[in-house]
Amino acid sequence: MKVRITLTEEALGSAPSNEDLLATYIASKAPTSELSAEEIDNIKAQNAEDRITVFYKSADGTPFQYNYQVKGMFKDSCQMLAKAGKAGYSGGKACAALKAYKKAIDGLIFVYPREIHYDTHGLKMGYCERSLRAQTPMGERISIAKSETVPEGSTIEFEVECLDPKLEDMVRTGYQGVICVEAGGPTPGLGCAGRGIITALEKLEETGAYETYQPDIVLYDVLGDVVCGGFSMPMRKGYADQVFIITSGENMAIHAGANIAMAVQNFRNRGYAALGGIILNRRNVKREEEKVQELADDFETQIIGKLTRSDLVTDAEEQGKTLMECYPDSEMAAEYRTLAENILAICRKDGLC
Repeated sequence: MKVRITLTEEALGSAPSNEDLLATYIASKAPTSELSAEEIDNIKAQNAEDRITVFYKSADGTPFQYNYQVKGMFKDSCQMLAKAGKAGYSGGKACAALKAYKKAIDGLIFVYPREIHYDTHGLKMGYCERSLRAQTPMGERISIAKSETVPEGSTIEFEVECLDPKLEDMVRTGYQGVICVEAGGPTPGLGCAGRGIITALEKLEETGAYETYQPDIVLYDVLGDVVCGGFSMPMRKGYADQVFIITSGENMAIHAGANIAMAVQNFRNRGYAALGGIILNRRNVKREEEKVQELADDFETQIIGKLTRSDLVTDAEEQGKTLMECYPDSEMAAEYRTLAENILAICRKDGLC
């Protein structure tokens, strides 16, 4: 949804020119510490006079608001509507029914771009000074407040994207903005796990996940067993373009890998996914690399990556993080980056990305 707001009266800057005050009361509310530091640096660079409130500005002096400030407005509006809904106002009943409206807004509503610039249409910015009065036990106290202003008639434009809550329930944003979906499965001992995968993929289509997130690359991490049609679902019906088999040199893993490769060969004539290569995930068994190479030769493919068995992987899992997040400078992280580059090279060669 595209939004255009025209100011019917001048708007006041809300960022204190005092860095300490800004860091304590305003920038500390930013979604990330990086953005908080960015806000402080932005105000510091303006060298504005002390004890006034100003706007954040781009390098050319154009005032702007951050997108999370707009989301804050949505949260305030929802809070007030919820109170009105509880008091009987019909227009606020939906907000009143939300148990965690702030979390819902953070997860379902996205505002773009990050910096929302004001268009003053050639008008000049100014200042507004007004007196503030307060009654205290020591008598009336009066102070003068001064704020930078954007003139009446200025406009701002931004986009608001609202996600289907059903889609939001399925999706989580992980490290470096990677969109993650857990397919889940039936109650242990009941139902079919393969059917769970089929249902998950169908639900992603129904909720418009691919259109909403528009991912550059989609990875399906599926159990290595193609006896069940559900587990082979991603390589059929156009869900995937390339299949990469991850295997160690253990006999059962080699056997499962051969079954998958055979299934891919059978699907090839139907226009399904092709075999992109084999990834060696070392378990440090005898003749490991030799056996995996034999598997690759049998199916006329190649080993596109070799991963060392490392305790860093399990250490990262214990922390609930990826290895790339915990140990980005490790040798293991370098192996993952090399593997990613090889996969992308294969996809680019085939015109898939």
